Amino acid sequence: FDRTHNFPAQPKRGKWGNNPCANVTPGGPVILITCDDTKEKKAAIEVSCWLTAVADEMYPRDSVAQIKDRDEKDEDTGTSSKCEPGSVADDLEAELRALRQQKPSKPKMQGGAGQEKPSDNQGESTAGGERFVTSNIDGKAMTMLRSKDPKVNVSALLTRVMRDTLETGVQNTRFTNRVLPFTHSCFTKIDLIKTTAEEAVNSFFASEPSESKGGKFAVSWKCRSGKSNKLDKMEGIKHIAQCMPEGYVVDLNNPDITVLVNVIGRFTGIGLIRDYKRLSEFNVRTLIERHEKKSDAP
Repeated sequence: FDRTHNFPAQPKRGKWGNNPCANVTPGGPVILITCDDTKEKKAAIEVSCWLTAVADEMYPRDSVAQIKDRDEKDEDTGTSSKCEPGSVADDLEAELRALRQQKPSKPKMQGGAGQEKPSDNQGESTAGGERFVTSNIDGKAMTMLRSKDPKVNVSALLTRVMRDTLETGVQNTRFTNRVLPFTHSCFTKIDLIKTTAEEAVNSFFASEPSESKGGKFAVSWKCRSGKSNKLDKMEGIKHIAQCMPEGYVVDLNNPDITVLVNVIGRFTGIGLIRDYKRLSEFNVRTLIERHEKKSDAP
């Protein structure tokens, strides 16, 4: 009992909290990390550094010198590459990166001492490189990264990372269990989830035309907070199944493509992942154990 008011004390927050993502604004790709309890910050840093290294290899970034050379060629030829789709964002990102390298940014203060001016991305902080930022969610044994680079396909990136982990057995993390990519996110409302899931499916097969020929798929729907259980998940799963291209059949045991839906309080992440089941549901520790068993086998 609460001695102050003589009322029954409120029940303790569960493992995932009542609304862990209360400070997270849906929209854009995110990466959910499950980890050891009390190691959320360290897990975010180690995974962000790991993914940044692989992303730099898969999606090379233009240097400032390359941008200057391109601009000089445009002036000589009388053309402008800045009119090409996507190049404006690349130039702006390179300029911002150059400014960060020249002088570290300091938080602006307002009001009394120690009062920091709130940033545009409340609840987010940089970790391991500017391609990913940490979203400070209020949940035990999990944290979240937000992808800031439009070049990076988080689903393809994580699939590559997990395949490399299985093949090499190299442990790049100490506190991390699973690393789950979501290319799309929305508020937790069944109509929004259905619409966002349809966008995720269409976007995946538009970027992977060869996958549209048919195959096996499964929908993995998981709720990580108590309030999320009120959703009619079967309605959402049926709608996702109807959005899949012709030729795809359900196979829950060995699917080629898995539609991953994670509901975390008011936040829902959705992504299509290739070989999710075959790669131990992206569990880093399990993949390392599989590699060790394979290496020890005669």
